[in-house]
Amino acid sequence: MRILLTNDDGITSEGIWAAARGLARVGHVTIVGTTDDWSGCGAAIRIPFGTRLRPYPDVPADVVGDVVAYDVDAAPGAAILIGLMTGLFEPFDLVASGSNYGVNIGTDLVHSGTLGAAVTGFQQGLNAFGISQRRGYPRDEAQAWDGVADVAERVAHWFGGRSGPPILLNVNVPNLRYEAMTGARIVPPVRWGNVGRAKLTVDPSDDGGWTIGVSIDERMQMPSEPGTDSGTVLAGQISVSPVVPTGSGTPASDAELAGLIELLTADRAAPR
Repeated sequence: MRILLTNDDGITSEGIWAAARGLARVGHVTIVGTTDDWSGCGAAIRIPFGTRLRPYPDVPADVVGDVVAYDVDAAPGAAILIGLMTGLFEPFDLVASGSNYGVNIGTDLVHSGTLGAAVTGFQQGLNAFGISQRRGYPRDEAQAWDGVADVAERVAHWFGGRSGPPILLNVNVPNLRYEAMTGARIVPPVRWGNVGRAKLTVDPSDDGGWTIGVSIDERMQMPSEPGTDSGTVLAGQISVSPVVPTGSGTPASDAELAGLIELLTADRAAPR
């Protein structure tokens, strides 16, 4: 299985290497990571004039398997197009994006560069998924990146065994080791987003313009509404949300995804 991986936090982020550790247990992984952080860019495919694709030499020692890595000064969606459309690589079977540092839920999916990169791969005719993990720092928790690796492995393993038209999934993972997660559910995105917590500030500048700032209302917490992506993650479970970009067909059914949910919950041993 040949897997193309990017993210929107940049190639130096821990999340992309956590995903790579799990995906490398399933197949060959080609990473085309972004030089910079592109959080909030959605499905942008911007490639600046003169952009260079370069081998990335600093693959962490704990990323074991058939992995090659490159970085590019372009948007995450563009990184996927470079992987798929330049002829530099053999054809891929699966596109993965993440892991994002922080969940991507609800209306945030419109803005997420993590999911946007997966959307770009899906619209090029491939199975694709974005994966994100809840942040640990507000609760003084260490980031459980191994949980991301284990979930990414299982999702890729399931994709490797399916047939039929491509599908797109958004996966959110609690900040837990895989063994401590309490299950997985197929759920829709909540009707809420982090943009609702933001307040824009303006300060006049000497040139007649304004300096725009952003503050976040920390009192507004992610909703724990049952049966949604946010509520599922807050309950310590993996949320799986079928996503369909505009004009792209119908989402995967619960019946088809039942096998993935079983793989994510029924057996704590690594899939084979």
